[in-house]
Amino acid sequence: MPIRYERDDASRRVVITLQGPFEPADFLAVIERWRSEDVGAYGMLYDLRGLTGEPSIADLRQFMSEAAQTTRPRGPLAIVASDPIIYMRACTYATLGRATLTVEARGLGHHGQTTKVQAQGCEAGTTREDVVTAAKL
Repeated sequence: MPIRYERDDASRRVVITLQGPFEPADFLAVIERWRSEDVGAYGMLYDLRGLTGEPSIADLRQFMSEAAQTTRPRGPLAIVASDPIIYMRACTYATLGRATLTVEARGLGHHGQTTKVQAQGCEAGTTREDVVTAAKL
């Protein structure tokens, strides 16, 4: 899967854009890269609008576990997704990381409107219909 990794030291931000089929190894490689570059405290924006397929809950737990293997503080994390299923997975990731991360999931709904749901809005039990409805607002 093509990955664009843009590091902006002046803004203390990393933008990661993923295109194509989902592969857990690609996400793990991104995590390893930001850990090795010591940018974990930077704001991270994952743009998943071009991603196809979705991670399993086990994949999300693995990503969370790998990302947690740093002793340094973590910066804010934002996830942008247009696919309702990937958006739901972003909400699940937010729920899994609620105690340790600030995660913002954005879904692009009908005609490109943005729906913003922070971790507290991604409640356990969110259904696909809830996400589709939210994406249409």
